[in-house]
Amino acid sequence: MLNEAARQKARTLLFQDVQITFNKDYLKDYRIELTKDRQGFDCEIILIKNITQPMWTKITIEMRLKKDNRYKSIFSYEFNVCDFLGFTGSSSSTNMIILWIQNILKYSKLPKSCPILTGTYGWDHFKVERNSIPSFAMTGIYRINVTNYLKTNSGRLPMSDTTLRAAIRFKTF
Repeated sequence: MLNEAARQKARTLLFQDVQITFNKDYLKDYRIELTKDRQGFDCEIILIKNITQPMWTKITIEMRLKKDNRYKSIFSYEFNVCDFLGFTGSSSSTNMIILWIQNILKYSKLPKSCPILTGTYGWDHFKVERNSIPSFAMTGIYRINVTNYLKTNSGRLPMSDTTLRAAIRFKTF
């Protein structure tokens, strides 16, 4: 039987599929292609209008229940994107949110500050690093919803909605 340190090293996340919708008034294109090994993806976003208002992201992680295949929300976090662009926090942090932000920014071609100007952005060979998978995460199927929106005087203006389905598995050696 593997000890906990060995189990953590053996834990891996495999993406299964992705669904995307986006605001065509702001984005010319938004696509994600999963890598052949399904452990990562490439993403390209073509922004055709400057984003000068606060952009927010809401991430929700749900786990599929085995008994009836429904998903149950296990985590939700909402943040102002401008607060994290160019973030250079300690790489030795054990705070899960900080680890996730560092993982996201490591592979990104995102601007370092706001406003976000027209251009092409995305991620090259993005991969969820093992240290950013919580040790308490059980093997199974997960749904990761990422919603981006602008906060305006008249409410939320949707920018994009991305749903990734992924599985956490233990590698067999």
